[in-house]
Amino acid sequence: MKDYMIIKNQKKLYFFYKLYKKIPIFEMYRITAKARKLLKHFPFKNYILYNNWIFQVRNKKNIIIFETKYSKEISKIIKEINPECRIILYYWNTITDKARKSYLEDKNIDDFYTFDKKDAKKYNLKYNPQFYTKTIELPKSENIKYDVFFLGRDKGRKKELISIEKKLNKLGLHTKIMIIEDERDFISYKKYLSILSKSRVILDFVNSNQNGLSLRCLESVFFSKKLITNNSYIKDYDFYNKSNIFILDKKKNINKIKEFINTPYKSIDKEIIDYYDYSSWIERFNK
Repeated sequence: MKDYMIIKNQKKLYFFYKLYKKIPIFEMYRITAKARKLLKHFPFKNYILYNNWIFQVRNKKNIIIFETKYSKEISKIIKEINPECRIILYYWNTITDKARKSYLEDKNIDDFYTFDKKDAKKYNLKYNPQFYTKTIELPKSENIKYDVFFLGRDKGRKKELISIEKKLNKLGLHTKIMIIEDERDFISYKKYLSILSKSRVILDFVNSNQNGLSLRCLESVFFSKKLITNNSYIKDYDFYNKSNIFILDKKKNINKIKEFINTPYKSIDKEIIDYYDYSSWIERFNK
């Protein structure tokens, strides 16, 4: 991994705070257009604009840029500093708008990867699935407070999530549905894991065009937690087991969830879990 570095929006976001000591992860400063204009002719503007990762580029063979922090300016500067390096753009979200499609036109990007099988086929990209890390453990909790837990941004899902919550409550299930609508609503990942440790089941609800796995799916695998999801494509993954994963369908099978929750969890083979660890994710870029 010494030949790799990652550029993304926040290196402490989600589980990444556990990884940046093992692989260099650099984040971008947020800077206004006005400040950028003022710095235009400043001799050290790149250091101010791009943080100290700009000085690490010349020593790396492979640089992974998450699409959440991509710009043509970044890839151009990297190639100017280190023309021989390999720049990988990794789509961590579905390609749903013109902006994300336009990234594919960047000639400075050597390889395009996506976490979504459907997008890989549609846009002729390389596929490398969602990943997590074995370095994180859930806090120990003696008491389970919630049957079903969800935390995530609104993304147009609020109405449906509230509807699901009401139906689960009618079944006598205790829920914890946290919908992020404002930056002030965010909680730390450590706090999230603390709530998760007190929950029996993770609720995963994705937009209909998503084929790739959300982090919730892999949290369920790594922490041996049951999962409720509307992502029907999850059946195509090697860790799928109907004892562990309940797929919400259009037939409104939600009434069967209580029975699902009360059945035992089936353990997953270590080899399968290892496949989704970040170290295996990195290795797949070499193939």
